[in-house]
Amino acid sequence: MAKTDNFAGHKSQAQVLPRKEKPIADSAPQVASSLFAKDGQAGAPQSAPAKIVLEGGFCKKGRHAAQPAKTGSDDMLSREHWHAYTSPSTISQETGVPLSHMLRSNAKELADNALDWADRHGCSGAVTVALDGSHAIIVRNSAGPGWNAAPEELARVFSLARGSISSKLWILPTRGALGRGLRQITGSVASGPGTITIISCNRRIVLRPQIQDGRTQVVEITQIEDTIGTEIRIEVDPAYPADPNALCWAQTAIRLARKSGPPYLGRPSVHWFDADSFLGLLHAVAPGMKLRDFLGRFDGCSARNVQKKITDRFGAKFLCSQLSREKAATLLQILQDNTTPLGAHRLKAMGPEAWHGYEHGYAAVKGCFESGAREPLATIPFVVECWANVDTDASEDDVIIGELTINRSPTISHCLCQRTRGRDVVLAINRIRIDLSLPKVEAQFTLNITTPFVPVLSGGKLADINPFADAIKQAVEQAVTRARRCTRKTAPTNATGTDDEEHETGRLHKILEDATCFELCNADELTVLSKDKDPYRLDTASGHRLGRWCAQMIERFLAADAKIHLRGLHYLLASSGDLTRPDGKRYINNDEMWRWLTETAIKAARWLGYVPFERIVDERNAPPELYLSSYCKIEPERGRGQRIITPDPEEAVPRFASPSWPIIQPYRIILIGEKTSLRPVLLPIAQEVTGELLLPTGEPSDTMIFRSQA
Repeated sequence: MAKTDNFAGHKSQAQVLPRKEKPIADSAPQVASSLFAKDGQAGAPQSAPAKIVLEGGFCKKGRHAAQPAKTGSDDMLSREHWHAYTSPSTISQETGVPLSHMLRSNAKELADNALDWADRHGCSGAVTVALDGSHAIIVRNSAGPGWNAAPEELARVFSLARGSISSKLWILPTRGALGRGLRQITGSVASGPGTITIISCNRRIVLRPQIQDGRTQVVEITQIEDTIGTEIRIEVDPAYPADPNALCWAQTAIRLARKSGPPYLGRPSVHWFDADSFLGLLHAVAPGMKLRDFLGRFDGCSARNVQKKITDRFGAKFLCSQLSREKAATLLQILQDNTTPLGAHRLKAMGPEAWHGYEHGYAAVKGCFESGAREPLATIPFVVECWANVDTDASEDDVIIGELTINRSPTISHCLCQRTRGRDVVLAINRIRIDLSLPKVEAQFTLNITTPFVPVLSGGKLADINPFADAIKQAVEQAVTRARRCTRKTAPTNATGTDDEEHETGRLHKILEDATCFELCNADELTVLSKDKDPYRLDTASGHRLGRWCAQMIERFLAADAKIHLRGLHYLLASSGDLTRPDGKRYINNDEMWRWLTETAIKAARWLGYVPFERIVDERNAPPELYLSSYCKIEPERGRGQRIITPDPEEAVPRFASPSWPIIQPYRIILIGEKTSLRPVLLPIAQEVTGELLLPTGEPSDTMIFRSQA
């Protein structure tokens, strides 16, 4: 007996029947004879053919043998797709969410929509979520003007039988994946006796979804007072299991929104679309929308030269609905050729402070990938951020991935992290294997991917991580290494009283590192002076060694409050005859030692705080000319009345009034020149941009720079 794969819940079996039975099919005997012949008898002649009987959903059992099942047009059934959302037994197939997690998924979907709304109105994180009983979820959004839609429109939005409604076609780095969250919420309410209540714009509207026809009825409309924002309450079918952690996903999304930096609020880029997605968007907009108005929704497409090329090619009154597949691809190619792609740095990283307790082990890696089946292809930028925390005192060296979020919200994913040997760690995310090399310490990390488009493997929103795999590897390894380095610096000194100098850095290095992570660039792009002179680049382990050496020399040769010129310090050190530099070389009176002292050692000592700036005399610069812009300081004032008067009713009503506010430059712009003769040229520019002007004489010294920034 041989078994084949399962089908429809039955195990199909092949059996050899007596020769006297009639075969099911002409080809079956030959197949059976070859399958069940013993070794060495595969080609032996058979006196009579054997029969095959399949036990399963394909046939009916007769008295002596199985007979073919009768099939006809009545067996082919059809139903609309929304019916899959009307039952707890089928909704998981569409959403990819287990029944045990349906409550937390519904709370997260509502919170995601509310958080996106709050972001657009400048109130990131102004959302709260609560649980009423075991199956009622309440989400409040206190930002914006509220949801001022007609009751019939709200009923259409929260109905099963409506067409697809989603903002995801615009391809923006917002929360969510496929735009099916509202249908999932409606279906989980419709299968039970619950309702959906919306409180906004001084109204309380109660909706009741129906599973019979997929429509939603408006049950109640009540006028109320003093409503702020929007509140939505859903009563989930009690058939779904109660979840003690029903609010955990929503609370995570809210916490990240409050702790993170501002999100991307710009327009979509045409470079984020391929030919098919662009055509789908064109067909989804209103049929009467003009192409000119449609292109105004995209970044850079409102420019005069772009509009002229489109008008010359398609005309001024061309409609979006008139574009065929070929014309849509041509249009997209023209737009991509005449606009600048939006880089990953424009996506706005969440920043180190997003995950409390993990900020010292933060890393961000940016990148992009191409997507699409037909040209022109899409160029998708992304930012992968990782927050890590390590425990050097733990007896184990396990590595744990705590959370994977996409666009600042938890996502459905299958994650596993395991150390195999030594530094080798295997990270598996949604069937994608990523090999890591991590220090042998216990570590825990979380990941976030910010991107306008995430490939999805199924209707269950399982994300395809493959385009981000290399960036995830870099981000995790950098974050864990930085977390371990910070742990070493905060650890107590060892038995010899010396610190672990291999990874020693200070405050300036931390500022530069955080800036590179936040701006998604490297240190060279933020360095103003040369690498060996910029104060932020001096904050290294070798810089601290030089700083300590200089401090020891000044303490040895000078009195407690004495000051000395650099030239005098050089002669003092060279004349001692027994000094060696930290690298072992003997300190002597030559040009090499002089340059090393003034340009490297003492510079690191002063900027890293080992030697106070005022102890080194620097008289090579005259006082610089400094121009500071005048800023307007606004303060409230209160005056005392001289007599009691009765104002007119119109004057007694409170009202707001504002003077003409001065325009203040949002950035601190500093212009620096090497000659005072530049004043007539640079001063008008500084006044125009509300900036500052610094005109030293000669090359700026460390003392002058220190006093200027102070």
